[in-house]
Amino acid sequence: MDANISNPITALAELSAQQFDVLKRTTDYYRVERILRSSSRINLLLGGITLWMGLSVPSYYRTIFTDVQAVMGVVIVVQSFWALFRPSVKGLLGLAIVVLISGVWNLFITAYKGIDSLNIWLGLFGLYQVWGAYQTARMYERYYGRALEKPDPENAQHYEALRQSIINPSPTVAPELLKVQFARNRYWWNGVLAQDYAVLAHPRSNEMIVADQSAVTFVAETPKWVSRDSFSILAQVNEDFLVGKIYHSGFEQYLKWKGISDPELNIPDNLKRKRVSRKISRWIMIVIIVGSLLLLVVPILLATQYY
Repeated sequence: MDANISNPITALAELSAQQFDVLKRTTDYYRVERILRSSSRINLLLGGITLWMGLSVPSYYRTIFTDVQAVMGVVIVVQSFWALFRPSVKGLLGLAIVVLISGVWNLFITAYKGIDSLNIWLGLFGLYQVWGAYQTARMYERYYGRALEKPDPENAQHYEALRQSIINPSPTVAPELLKVQFARNRYWWNGVLAQDYAVLAHPRSNEMIVADQSAVTFVAETPKWVSRDSFSILAQVNEDFLVGKIYHSGFEQYLKWKGISDPELNIPDNLKRKRVSRKISRWIMIVIIVGSLLLLVVPILLATQYY
Protein backbone atom coordinates (compact mmCIF):
# COMPACT_ATOMS: atom_id res chain seq x y z
CA MET A 1 0.00 0.00 0.00
CA ASP A 2 1.17 3.51 -0.83
CA ALA A 3 2.31 5.46 2.23
CA ASN A 4 2.09 8.80 0.35
CA ILE A 5 -1.41 9.56 -0.92
CA SER A 6 -2.08 12.73 -2.92
CA ASN A 7 -5.69 12.03 -3.92
CA PRO A 8 -7.80 10.15 -1.32
CA ILE A 9 -10.72 9.77 -3.74
CA THR A 10 -8.58 7.89 -6.25
CA ALA A 11 -6.81 5.92 -3.52
CA LEU A 12 -10.10 4.69 -2.06
CA ALA A 13 -11.47 3.79 -5.48
CA GLU A 14 -8.40 1.61 -6.12
CA LEU A 15 -8.76 -0.42 -2.90
CA SER A 16 -9.68 -4.07 -3.33
CA ALA A 17 -12.49 -5.58 -1.25
CA GLN A 18 -9.92 -7.17 1.05
CA GLN A 19 -8.00 -3.91 1.50
CA PHE A 20 -11.22 -2.04 2.22
CA ASP A 21 -12.14 -4.62 4.86
CA VAL A 22 -8.72 -4.10 6.47
CA LEU A 23 -9.35 -0.33 6.46
CA LYS A 24 -12.72 -0.81 8.22
CA ARG A 25 -11.17 -3.06 10.88
CA THR A 26 -8.33 -0.58 11.41
CA THR A 27 -10.88 2.22 11.76
CA ASP A 28 -12.86 0.18 14.32
CA TYR A 29 -9.69 -0.53 16.29
CA TYR A 30 -8.67 3.13 16.58
CA ARG A 31 -12.24 4.15 17.43
CA VAL A 32 -12.52 1.60 20.25
CA GLU A 33 -9.06 2.61 21.46
CA ARG A 34 -10.06 6.28 21.58
CA ILE A 35 -13.39 5.60 23.29
CA LEU A 36 -11.82 3.23 25.81
CA ARG A 37 -9.00 5.58 26.71
CA SER A 38 -11.40 8.50 27.02
CA SER A 39 -13.73 6.43 29.25
CA SER A 40 -10.75 5.20 31.27
CA ARG A 41 -9.64 8.74 32.10
CA ILE A 42 -13.15 9.61 33.28
CA ASN A 43 -13.41 6.39 35.29
CA LEU A 44 -10.02 7.03 36.87
CA LEU A 45 -11.53 10.20 38.30
CA LEU A 46 -14.74 8.39 39.35
CA GLY A 47 -12.70 5.58 40.90
CA GLY A 48 -10.58 8.10 42.78
CA ILE A 49 -13.71 9.81 44.12
CA THR A 50 -15.19 6.45 45.17
CA LEU A 51 -11.94 5.49 46.91
CA TRP A 52 -11.80 8.85 48.66
CA MET A 53 -15.40 8.51 49.87
CA GLY A 54 -14.55 5.11 51.35
CA LEU A 55 -11.31 6.19 53.05
CA SER A 56 -12.08 9.77 54.13
CA VAL A 57 -14.54 8.68 56.83
CA PRO A 58 -13.00 8.74 60.35
CA SER A 59 -12.15 5.28 61.70
CA TYR A 60 -14.88 5.38 64.36
CA TYR A 61 -17.49 5.95 61.61
CA ARG A 62 -16.19 3.20 59.35
CA THR A 63 -18.75 0.57 58.36
CA ILE A 64 -19.09 -2.22 55.82
CA PHE A 65 -20.51 0.42 53.46
CA THR A 66 -17.37 2.57 53.50
CA ASP A 67 -15.09 -0.49 53.26
CA VAL A 68 -16.90 -1.76 50.17
CA GLN A 69 -16.77 1.74 48.66
CA ALA A 70 -13.00 1.82 49.12
CA VAL A 71 -12.62 -1.62 47.51
CA MET A 72 -14.84 -0.54 44.61
CA GLY A 73 -12.70 2.55 44.12
CA VAL A 74 -9.53 0.45 43.94
CA VAL A 75 -11.12 -1.97 41.44
CA ILE A 76 -12.31 0.90 39.20
CA VAL A 77 -8.88 2.55 39.25
CA VAL A 78 -7.08 -0.73 38.43
CA GLN A 79 -9.53 -1.62 35.64
CA SER A 80 -9.27 1.90 34.22
CA PHE A 81 -5.46 1.74 34.15
CA TRP A 82 -5.66 -1.65 32.44
CA ALA A 83 -8.08 -0.36 29.80
CA LEU A 84 -5.95 2.76 29.30
CA PHE A 85 -2.76 0.87 28.49
CA ARG A 86 -4.26 -2.35 27.05
CA PRO A 87 -7.37 -1.22 25.13
CA SER A 88 -9.64 -4.02 23.86
CA VAL A 89 -13.32 -4.81 23.37
CA LYS A 90 -13.26 -6.89 26.57
CA GLY A 91 -11.97 -3.80 28.35
CA LEU A 92 -15.28 -2.09 27.56
CA LEU A 93 -17.17 -4.90 29.25
CA GLY A 94 -14.87 -4.86 32.26
CA LEU A 95 -15.32 -1.11 32.75
CA ALA A 96 -19.10 -1.41 32.38
CA ILE A 97 -19.33 -4.16 35.02
CA VAL A 98 -17.19 -2.52 37.72
CA VAL A 99 -18.78 0.92 37.27
CA LEU A 100 -22.29 -0.59 37.29
CA ILE A 101 -21.61 -2.48 40.54
CA SER A 102 -20.21 0.68 42.14
CA GLY A 103 -23.19 2.76 40.98
CA VAL A 104 -25.73 0.22 42.27
CA TRP A 105 -23.88 0.07 45.60
CA ASN A 106 -24.00 3.87 45.96
CA LEU A 107 -27.73 3.83 45.21
CA PHE A 108 -28.21 1.07 47.79
CA ILE A 109 -26.39 3.15 50.43
CA THR A 110 -28.61 6.13 49.61
CA ALA A 111 -31.78 4.06 49.94
CA TYR A 112 -30.59 2.31 53.13
CA LYS A 113 -29.40 5.40 55.02
CA GLY A 114 -32.28 7.64 53.99
CA ILE A 115 -32.37 10.97 52.23
CA ASP A 116 -30.18 13.80 53.43
CA SER A 117 -27.91 16.29 51.67
CA LEU A 118 -24.89 13.96 51.54
CA ASN A 119 -26.85 10.86 50.55
CA ILE A 120 -28.65 12.75 47.77
CA TRP A 121 -25.25 13.64 46.33
CA LEU A 122 -24.16 10.02 46.67
CA GLY A 123 -27.36 8.85 44.95
CA LEU A 124 -26.84 11.24 42.03
CA PHE A 125 -23.26 10.02 41.75
CA GLY A 126 -24.56 6.44 41.66
CA LEU A 127 -27.09 7.31 38.94
CA TYR A 128 -24.33 8.88 36.88
CA GLN A 129 -22.23 5.71 37.24
CA VAL A 130 -25.16 3.48 36.20
CA TRP A 131 -25.80 5.67 33.16
CA GLY A 132 -22.10 5.58 32.22
CA ALA A 133 -22.04 1.79 32.60
CA TYR A 134 -25.08 1.50 30.32
CA GLN A 135 -23.43 3.62 27.63
CA THR A 136 -20.21 1.58 27.85
CA ALA A 137 -22.17 -1.69 27.66
CA ARG A 138 -23.93 -0.49 24.52
CA MET A 139 -20.55 0.23 22.96
CA TYR A 140 -19.36 -3.26 23.93
CA GLU A 141 -22.49 -4.77 22.36
CA ARG A 142 -21.76 -2.89 19.15
CA TYR A 143 -18.20 -4.19 18.81
CA TYR A 144 -18.69 -7.62 20.40
CA GLY A 145 -17.56 -10.45 18.14
CA ARG A 146 -15.36 -8.25 15.97
CA ALA A 147 -11.74 -9.30 15.74
CA LEU A 148 -10.20 -5.96 16.66
CA GLU A 149 -6.47 -6.53 16.52
CA LYS A 150 -3.83 -3.84 16.54
CA PRO A 151 -3.02 -3.09 12.90
CA ASP A 152 0.42 -4.04 11.66
CA PRO A 153 2.85 -1.17 10.83
CA GLU A 154 2.06 -1.23 7.10
CA ASN A 155 -1.73 -0.94 7.60
CA ALA A 156 -1.29 1.68 10.33
CA GLN A 157 0.93 3.71 8.01
CA HIS A 158 -1.58 3.48 5.16
CA TYR A 159 -4.43 4.45 7.51
CA GLU A 160 -2.57 7.58 8.66
CA ALA A 161 -1.52 8.49 5.10
CA LEU A 162 -5.16 8.25 3.97
CA ARG A 163 -6.36 10.30 6.95
CA GLN A 164 -3.75 13.00 6.28
CA SER A 165 -4.71 13.16 2.60
CA ILE A 166 -8.36 13.75 3.59
CA ILE A 167 -7.76 16.36 6.30
CA ASN A 168 -5.03 18.15 4.31
CA PRO A 169 -6.30 17.88 0.72
CA SER A 170 -4.69 19.50 -2.28
CA PRO A 171 -6.42 22.55 -3.80
CA THR A 172 -7.79 20.38 -6.62
CA VAL A 173 -9.23 17.73 -4.27
CA ALA A 174 -10.60 20.02 -1.53
CA PRO A 175 -13.75 21.17 -3.41
CA GLU A 176 -14.81 17.54 -3.89
CA LEU A 177 -14.74 16.70 -0.17
CA LEU A 178 -17.69 16.91 2.19
CA LYS A 179 -17.32 19.10 5.28
CA VAL A 180 -19.48 18.34 8.33
CA GLN A 181 -19.30 19.21 12.01
CA PHE A 182 -20.37 16.81 14.76
CA ALA A 183 -21.16 17.18 18.47
CA ARG A 184 -20.71 20.96 18.57
CA ASN A 185 -16.96 20.46 18.13
CA ARG A 186 -15.24 23.46 16.59
CA TYR A 187 -13.39 21.18 14.19
CA TRP A 188 -14.96 20.10 10.92
CA TRP A 189 -14.62 16.58 9.55
CA ASN A 190 -13.57 16.14 5.93
CA GLY A 191 -15.26 13.33 4.05
CA VAL A 192 -15.03 11.35 0.84
CA LEU A 193 -18.38 10.21 -0.56
CA ALA A 194 -17.47 7.24 -2.74
CA GLN A 195 -19.92 5.21 -4.80
CA ASP A 196 -21.05 2.83 -2.03
CA TYR A 197 -19.53 4.22 1.17
CA ALA A 198 -18.34 7.31 3.03
CA VAL A 199 -15.01 7.93 4.74
CA LEU A 200 -14.86 10.82 7.24
CA ALA A 201 -11.64 12.02 8.91
CA HIS A 202 -11.22 14.20 11.99
CA PRO A 203 -8.47 16.85 11.77
CA ARG A 204 -7.27 16.52 15.38
CA SER A 205 -7.87 13.03 16.73
CA ASN A 206 -6.46 9.91 15.08
CA GLU A 207 -9.93 8.92 13.96
CA MET A 208 -11.83 8.11 10.80
CA ILE A 209 -15.35 6.81 10.22
CA VAL A 210 -16.04 4.33 7.44
CA ALA A 211 -19.69 3.63 6.70
CA ASP A 212 -21.71 2.05 3.91
CA GLN A 213 -23.95 4.42 1.98
CA SER A 214 -27.07 2.80 3.49
CA ALA A 215 -25.71 3.45 7.01
CA VAL A 216 -25.42 7.24 6.56
CA THR A 217 -28.44 9.53 6.94
CA PHE A 218 -28.45 13.32 7.34
CA VAL A 219 -31.64 15.34 7.98
CA ALA A 220 -32.05 19.02 8.75
CA GLU A 221 -32.99 19.55 12.38
CA THR A 222 -35.56 22.08 11.16
CA PRO A 223 -36.70 21.64 7.52
CA LYS A 224 -37.00 25.34 6.78
CA TRP A 225 -33.30 25.82 7.65
CA VAL A 226 -32.18 23.93 4.53
CA SER A 227 -32.01 27.15 2.50
CA ARG A 228 -29.48 28.71 4.90
CA ASP A 229 -25.75 28.81 4.14
CA SER A 230 -25.22 26.38 7.04
CA PHE A 231 -27.65 24.67 9.40
CA SER A 232 -27.94 22.05 12.13
CA ILE A 233 -28.46 18.42 11.18
CA LEU A 234 -29.35 15.16 12.85
CA ALA A 235 -27.19 12.31 11.57
CA GLN A 236 -27.21 8.53 11.79
CA VAL A 237 -23.78 7.11 10.93
CA ASN A 238 -23.52 3.36 11.44
CA GLU A 239 -24.99 2.83 14.94
CA ASP A 240 -24.16 6.35 16.14
CA PHE A 241 -26.68 9.17 16.46
CA LEU A 242 -24.95 12.53 16.02
CA VAL A 243 -25.96 16.17 16.12
CA GLY A 244 -23.98 18.41 13.82
CA LYS A 245 -23.78 21.20 11.31
CA ILE A 246 -23.34 21.24 7.54
CA TYR A 247 -23.03 23.78 4.76
CA HIS A 248 -25.83 24.05 2.21
CA SER A 249 -23.47 22.98 -0.59
CA GLY A 250 -22.36 19.99 1.47
CA PHE A 251 -25.96 18.94 2.08
CA GLU A 252 -26.65 19.17 -1.66
CA GLN A 253 -23.57 17.01 -2.22
CA TYR A 254 -24.93 14.46 0.28
CA LEU A 255 -28.38 14.40 -1.41
CA LYS A 256 -26.80 13.83 -4.80
CA TRP A 257 -24.65 11.01 -3.38
CA LYS A 258 -27.73 9.33 -1.86
CA GLY A 259 -29.88 9.97 -4.94
CA ILE A 260 -32.48 11.89 -2.91
CA SER A 261 -34.65 14.58 -4.50
CA ASP A 262 -36.74 15.48 -1.43
CA PRO A 263 -34.80 15.34 1.89
CA GLU A 264 -38.04 15.12 3.87
CA LEU A 265 -39.12 11.85 2.29
CA ASN A 266 -38.32 8.46 3.82
CA ILE A 267 -36.74 9.86 6.99
CA PRO A 268 -36.06 6.98 9.44
CA ASP A 269 -38.48 6.83 12.37
CA ASN A 270 -35.70 7.16 14.96
CA LEU A 271 -34.55 10.46 13.43
CA LYS A 272 -38.15 11.70 13.32
CA ARG A 273 -38.45 10.96 17.05
CA LYS A 274 -35.11 12.67 17.74
CA ARG A 275 -36.23 15.74 15.83
CA VAL A 276 -39.47 15.97 17.84
CA SER A 277 -37.77 15.29 21.19
CA ARG A 278 -35.15 18.00 20.59
CA LYS A 279 -37.87 20.50 19.66
CA ILE A 280 -39.79 19.65 22.85
CA SER A 281 -36.59 19.95 24.88
CA ARG A 282 -35.95 23.43 23.51
CA TRP A 283 -39.48 24.58 24.40
CA ILE A 284 -39.17 23.11 27.90
CA MET A 285 -35.89 24.98 28.37
CA ILE A 286 -37.52 28.23 27.19
CA VAL A 287 -40.42 27.72 29.63
CA ILE A 288 -37.99 27.03 32.50
CA ILE A 289 -35.92 30.14 31.72
CA VAL A 290 -38.97 32.40 31.33
CA GLY A 291 -40.57 30.93 34.45
CA SER A 292 -37.40 31.45 36.47
CA LEU A 293 -37.17 35.06 35.33
CA LEU A 294 -40.82 35.66 36.24
CA LEU A 295 -40.27 34.20 39.70
CA LEU A 296 -37.44 36.66 40.20
CA VAL A 297 -38.95 39.74 38.58
CA VAL A 298 -42.64 39.56 39.63
CA PRO A 299 -42.01 39.68 43.42
CA ILE A 300 -39.68 42.64 42.89
CA LEU A 301 -42.30 44.51 40.85
CA LEU A 302 -45.03 43.75 43.39
CA ALA A 303 -42.81 44.91 46.24
CA THR A 304 -42.02 48.13 44.34
CA GLN A 305 -45.75 48.86 43.81
CA TYR A 306 -46.52 48.11 47.45
CA TYR A 307 -43.99 50.62 48.72
